[in-house]
Formats: sequence, C-alpha cells, structure tokens
Amino acid sequence: MKFSAFLFFLFTSLASNSALALEMLSVSPQRTQPGQVIRVTGGPFEGNVRIYIGDQTVQPLSIQEREILFKVPDLSEGEYLLFLRSDEEDSRAFRLEVEEKPPVIYLLIPSVVDECTTDTLSRYEVQGDNFQRGAILLLDGTVVPSVRQNAQTLTLTPPYLKGGIHQVQAVNPSGRKSLPQALLVNNQPEIFSVFQGDDNVNSYELYIQGKNFFSNSKLLVDGRPIRTVSGIPAQTEIVRYVDCNTLVYIRYPYSRELKQVSLRVVNPNGTQTPPFSVTIP
Repeated sequence: MKFSAFLFFLFTSLASNSALALEMLSVSPQRTQPGQVIRVTGGPFEGNVRIYIGDQTVQPLSIQEREILFKVPDLSEGEYLLFLRSDEEDSRAFRLEVEEKPPVIYLLIPSVVDECTTDTLSRYEVQGDNFQRGAILLLDGTVVPSVRQNAQTLTLTPPYLKGGIHQVQAVNPSGRKSLPQALLVNNQPEIFSVFQGDDNVNSYELYIQGKNFFSNSKLLVDGRPIRTVSGIPAQTEIVRYVDCNTLVYIRYPYSRELKQVSLRVVNPNGTQTPPFSVTIP
C-alpha cells in the first residue's frame, strides 16, 4: 500500500513537472528594432503558446518544439519584458531592449547637378524610410531648410553648392542619423556645339554652347587664350560670357578660307573641356 502511494506521488510529480516545462533558454537578439526577427529557444513549445512583449500579444512567424520566431512589432523605444504564456503557466521573462529604427536614405533626386546652371531647382527630393515627425536634414553637417512630406520623403531647399561631393543625412528628433548619401556637384565644363552667328564683314560671332561655363572661364583657340570681356571693344578677338551654357567668340579672321580650329574652355579651378574641333574661317 505504501509502495503504491509512492508510485502515485511520483507519477503526479512527473506530470506536474511536465506541465511546468514551458521555458525560455535564450532570446536572440535582446537589443533589437521594430521589424527585426527574434529567435527564442527552449521549450517544449506547443501551438497554443502565446508571446507577450509587455502587455502586447505578438503573432509568431513559426513555432517548433524547441524554437519560436517572431517579428518585433512597431514599439516605442524602451525596455520591455518578453515572456511566453500557455494555458497552464507563464515562462520566466527576458528583458528586451527596443531601439528606434534609424532613418535611411535610399535616393536623392537629383543626385548629380551642375555647379553652374540656368535651370533653377526649387528643391531636391530625399527618398528613404523611417523619417519621423520633426526629422531634419544635414548638408555637410549643417542643418538646411527641409520639409517632411511623409515617413518616406523629405524635400530639401538647395543652397548654392561648389563643385565636389557633398553629404546629405537625415536626423530624427531622437538624434538617430542615417548614413550619409552623396550629392555630386559637377563643375566639369563641356562643349556641346558651335555655330556661327552674326557676320560683320571683317568679324563674325561664333556661339559656343555647352555647360558649366563661368564668367571667368577662358577660351583657348588652338591653345591661344582669348580675352573675356563684358563690353565689346573693336577690332580685337574677345569672348563674351552670356550664361552657364553659352559663350560668344568674336573672331577676326585674316582670310575667309576654311580651316580646322581646336576650341577648349578652361574653368578657374583648372577643369577643362576636351578639345572641340570645328571648321571655320
């Protein structure tokens, strides 16, 4: 009789221990962000197990006997208790540290602009994700005027930028920053076309069209520099600056016989166009 009572006690104890077997052994990672997948090991896990982060229930991605996967919901930054619950009991809790997702920039529109241009851009568009209300933009580390359109788009009012690579970053109110995105300001001059303008008997105009021409750019004709002026002095070859895309070369040919001439525009910083060949008097 005593032995039978002992067996009954042992059996009920084992059954009770089996019922208390819901256990979390590890949580990875414990420092996470919304949207990240968390792996919980332990068990044994059954289909009726529920996942709690604080007082919020989370749907699992998968449940296996010794592993549960779930995705962190959209939670505010802070520390939360993570535990499992079955019909019989709760597991012990793990501390889960949730960090705000940093902003990310995927694309700048445009990402390449000319330093000297007649096209006036009212704004750049910054496309990405996780732009919180109150997010700002940094250009080369300095705050610039911007407007948040939504969580995926910011617009930037472009200041004048010198040629070179500039860095754009988004910063959320929490201080979390995106990785820098490059904005290239191109100052390389280029000649697209050359055509003849007015003919004044002993001189004529030669229009040079291209991009990134500056008021103090130089024109080389067969390697010879031509003076750039704002006025039009008589009987001398000069270059008249019109805008970023146009120079006018006033040429005084010694004869009207056609010949091949090489033109090159050189900017103040030393950047220059490839030679552009044209057949003219």
